[in-house]
Amino acid sequence: MIEQKKARTLLFVSDVAPVGSHASSVILFRHLTALEKEGFTIVVCMSEDKGSRAVIPSAWICVPLPVRRRFYPPYRPGIGWTRALRWILFDRVLNARLGGRRIDCVLSLLHGEFLANYASWISRQRGIPLFYFYHDRGELLSHSKEPRLASRLRSQNLRLLGEPNVKRVWSVSDELIYAVEGIESKFRTVYPLPEELGVQSPAVWRDAFRDNPTLAYAGSIYNEVMDPLRMIARRLAKLGGHLRLYSHMHVQAKALQSEFPGVVVYVGDIPVTREVCEDIQSNASAFVVAYPEDVLAMPWSLDCFPSKFTQLVHIGIPGLVFAPSQTSIARWCVREGWLLYGADFSAATVDGLLSQITRSETWIRAAGQSHAAATHCFDPNTIKAQVLGDIEAVLGEAREQDQ
Repeated sequence: MIEQKKARTLLFVSDVAPVGSHASSVILFRHLTALEKEGFTIVVCMSEDKGSRAVIPSAWICVPLPVRRRFYPPYRPGIGWTRALRWILFDRVLNARLGGRRIDCVLSLLHGEFLANYASWISRQRGIPLFYFYHDRGELLSHSKEPRLASRLRSQNLRLLGEPNVKRVWSVSDELIYAVEGIESKFRTVYPLPEELGVQSPAVWRDAFRDNPTLAYAGSIYNEVMDPLRMIARRLAKLGGHLRLYSHMHVQAKALQSEFPGVVVYVGDIPVTREVCEDIQSNASAFVVAYPEDVLAMPWSLDCFPSKFTQLVHIGIPGLVFAPSQTSIARWCVREGWLLYGADFSAATVDGLLSQITRSETWIRAAGQSHAAATHCFDPNTIKAQVLGDIEAVLGEAREQDQ
């Protein structure tokens, strides 16, 4: 007789909404969707203002938390009693929405100084395990020029992760791991989860790539990456090539298109990942990931791992990576012997890598590296199994203790 799995409920608590958009939001959305397919009931708890804008799947239970009420005392991250009182008030909202439903575990994103704390409080109050995703080092992402706030955030993170109820921290890079006794062992590197593209035609060399090298850049176009993209556009112009932009950041994309007419093409914001990948495979000879040469311009690049990279290798075309040697993606490229990696934006470096994708033999080798990365390092099923396996192991231990 096959033993039926008991229905389980997972509570996700975060300042970042798990929706199918971009950055951390879409990564979290994919993980929760995968866990739902494994039989978990998903309850999403987030701030009321974010909940009003987020498109949460109808099968998930959404719990919008009121940010402000006239009778709410002020919340101060550094003052313990204001935190505790706010969590008690939030818990009334949560319990009313749950209607007596049991929560088996809590998941959260280690981000900011608000709901990551509430997730810890819920876990401790209910005596259930807590798991954190960790995508960006907040000390660098939010407070790189504010050492006092950076120090406070680091202290908070170490306090949260040191709690015995925290069973696993899924960081997107080795560099994000806090090398602190009692905490370091809780970390597991889980790369950003790409969307499965299913069966698709393999990418093949086309003679047009020789005279018309076309790069695709997908994702956020921060002000800090404008100059790197300008350098790439200038060098492509000399080769008769093009740079195709896929981004929700319209102002920056249109500015680059105006600055380099006939070279930069702003395709637009295509919200469906599969459609973006299909367009890139049809119209580009390679994709590009670019960070500013001065790492201080984007200090969080030292630790974060670009989700665009883990996704775009699944197209099967070569990937060019320009990033300072200290960054997480650069360290990965060096470790893996990535053919199309450059540590700077000198004309010689950019021209050298661009020339590689205009020759069939090097294009085929580089495309082979993308395919290998997609099927090994960044295989979606492997990544999902890592997260599910950690949760199942902890819940299994909890069930044995209850028996």
